Amino acid sequence: MGKQSRLKKLRRRNSRCIFCEEPEVSKEHIWSEWMHPILGIRVEEEAVEFYKVHASKADYLGTLEVRNRQGSTAKKAIRAVCRGCNHGWMKGLEEEARPLLEPLLLGTPVSLLSAGRELLALWITMKLLVGEHAQREIAVVTQADRSVFMRERRIPDSVKIWIGQIESEKWKRGWQRHAATLAWPGQAPPRPFRKTVQSTAFGAGKLFVFAIISYLADWQAGPTEAMANMLPRLWPLSTHPWPPELLVTEQEADRFAAYLDNLLRRPNVGWRPRPRDEEAGA
Repeated sequence: MGKQSRLKKLRRRNSRCIFCEEPEVSKEHIWSEWMHPILGIRVEEEAVEFYKVHASKADYLGTLEVRNRQGSTAKKAIRAVCRGCNHGWMKGLEEEARPLLEPLLLGTPVSLLSAGRELLALWITMKLLVGEHAQREIAVVTQADRSVFMRERRIPDSVKIWIGQIESEKWKRGWQRHAATLAWPGQAPPRPFRKTVQSTAFGAGKLFVFAIISYLADWQAGPTEAMANMLPRLWPLSTHPWPPELLVTEQEADRFAAYLDNLLRRPNVGWRPRPRDEEAGA
C-alpha cells in the first residue's frame, strides 16, 4: 500500500462528523438524487476538480493545477458527516425546503416570504458547511458555529448569502470556492493558523447562489445593494422582491465566482508566508 493510501485511511479513521463530532463518518452527496433530472446530471459523466494552495503571491499568479477525478457528478460525495446527521436532521431540513427548492431550481414562480427565505438560507448554509469540507484542510467555519447550526438551526453571523436566477449550462450544477487567511495590516494571523474568509458560488438548475463567510472583523464585502435587481441579498434577511428584474448572465456568474480571487490579486493586498511553527504542526 502506498504512502498516500495509508494517509488517506488514517484520516478516515480519525475523522469525525463536522456537526456532532461523532466518529464513523459517512459520505454526503452534494446534489440529492431528486435533483439529478433537474440539473441534467448523467451517471456516465466525469467530474473535474480544480484545487491549489498558494504559498506566495508570485505562485498565486501562476498556472492553476487541474486534478481530474474519476466518477460522475451524480456520485460526488464528501466524507464529512455521520450517518445519524445525514439521515436525520439534514435529511429533514432538505425535505422541509424541497417545496421551495424545486420551483427555484426549475425557474418557475414561487413566493419567497420571510419564513421561506430563512428556510432557504438554512438549506444553503448546510450545503456550504458540507461543501467546504471537500478540502477539509482549508475549511473556514468553526466547530462551535457548526455545532450551534446543528442544534439550534442558527446561521452563523459570519455567513452572507445572495441569490439570483440564471440560464446557463455551465452553472447548472457548477460549484466554485475560494478560501484565504486575511488579516488587517499589523494584525497577527490566527493561531492555530487557518483560513478565515471564503467565497462560494454555485448553480443549481436556474438558481444561482453567491455566499461569503468571513471571520475578519469589520470586513464589508459582497454585492452592493445597488445590485439587488439582479442578485438580491437572502441572508441576513432582506425585503428585496423575488424574482429579481434581471437574470444573472454567465459572465456575471463567473465574475462573482472570482470575487475573492480578484481581491487577492490587487496590488494593495500584501502576502506573507505561513508561520513556520504552524507549518510544522500542520
